[in-house]
Amino acid sequence: MALMFGNVSNAVQQITGLSGAAVRVKPSFLMRSVAQYVANPVKFSRAVWDASPYMDDRATNEVAVMNEQMQAILIKPSTYEKAQNWSMRHAYFLQTALDNVLSPIVWTGAFNQALAEGMSDADAVRFADSTVRQTQGSTLPEDVSRFETGPAYARAFTQFVSYFNMMANTNGTALKQIADEVGLKKGAGKAFYVVLMGFMVPIWMAEAIAIAFRGGPEDEDQDGYLDDWLAAVFGMGTLKGLLAQIPVLGQFGVAAANRFNDNPLDDRVSLSPAISLLESSISAPESVYKAIAEDGSSQKAIRDVATLVSVATGVPVYGLARPIGYAAGVAQGKIEPTSEVDMARGLITGTASPESKVR
Repeated sequence: MALMFGNVSNAVQQITGLSGAAVRVKPSFLMRSVAQYVANPVKFSRAVWDASPYMDDRATNEVAVMNEQMQAILIKPSTYEKAQNWSMRHAYFLQTALDNVLSPIVWTGAFNQALAEGMSDADAVRFADSTVRQTQGSTLPEDVSRFETGPAYARAFTQFVSYFNMMANTNGTALKQIADEVGLKKGAGKAFYVVLMGFMVPIWMAEAIAIAFRGGPEDEDQDGYLDDWLAAVFGMGTLKGLLAQIPVLGQFGVAAANRFNDNPLDDRVSLSPAISLLESSISAPESVYKAIAEDGSSQKAIRDVATLVSVATGVPVYGLARPIGYAAGVAQGKIEPTSEVDMARGLITGTASPESKVR
């Protein structure tokens, strides 16, 4: 919740799902669905939810609503518990908003393709439901792998592997089908399409979006940003995206690859964002002391304290640390925004662009 609440960058990366869906649904059907959605978004989405109970539940999250209602009836939660429940219900509100646009588009494209191939309405609905699950992700118990299950302490290390696991399974299955049906030699064109649309394009798009929200790559050699963008997106970004699909071992691979850059801060093996948040929480007293008594970073102090509160209470105030911490960094003189746009981007993400950091 702390990491994802109000995380605009992660929400925008949802658009990569269209490329992944193109592995199972022909682009012509997807583009037609996009046009239909743009023409009448409300009617389009309502038609999908009426046709598919799975899609209706995905959009409204009825299980969470029922759980809230049952808790309100049975245990009469306090104001604090209500805040926790509200946070749990809405932590992914940005991601859900984007998913409620993209998933109906993918579903309709898959449904129309299935009908065009001669399936019955019931089979077309099932095909469309499975396409959404296998290309847009799902955290339902029956959809996650055995690796992602287990006690809470174990899930702390696997909480964000679902998307990459889904990507590897969906595209790996598509490649195996090509190999079984015609062989990889004869099916080289189809295999290239799967690798490109299923693996590479989503990785490149997600990395480009992430870098843009960080304020762009750092132009260390002062020769323009084009080479830095290309290296970041098509070089290290591709390597990290592919390694991320290997649970646990992939993180060691990313750390090894990072040893070849000039940034010593990314050389550590980070097995879980949850562990990183715990480390930040422990650092809160030191960060606050340095910010008050020394020339420490006010932004880091605010972020660490917000992390500590989020971890201790279950209420994601960490999201508030993004704009507040960035503004504190500006006030302290450690960040000098390069423009109004850079200032707005920094307040949204809480991240200073490379060119705005005062050294």
